[in-house]
Amino acid sequence: MDSIQQRVVELKMQGFCCAQMILVLVGLEPQGKENADLVQSIRGLCYGMYAQHACGVLSGGVCALALYDFDQETLRKVCAELVDWFDARFGGVNCVDLLGVGGQPAWICNDALLQTTEKCLEILEEHDCI
Repeated sequence: MDSIQQRVVELKMQGFCCAQMILVLVGLEPQGKENADLVQSIRGLCYGMYAQHACGVLSGGVCALALYDFDQETLRKVCAELVDWFDARFGGVNCVDLLGVGGQPAWICNDALLQTTEKCLEILEEHDCI
């Protein structure tokens, strides 16, 4: 099991949801930071804001990218890059697009989490952030 997968398992065992996990994996840990209040607040983005709207993985990913010191224009570009990639890769950006109406988190959520984490880290490496 690679280190990202292993860390996802550890965070799930702590009760973290998708948005919280990607925030920790992409935004906080690579910078050597902790912020329990921020992680707690991001919980509201999970499961499409608990209403199957914007995917928690994607919304958590753009929040994680915003933790880096990008100027406004670059942040807009990296967030748009992530959203466009996610939409093309998973066929939508809302939980309902990925899981169907009333769908429960499934394998697609884990797959989206792992692939989006890797994509965010790739974006950050391309911009010399990590």
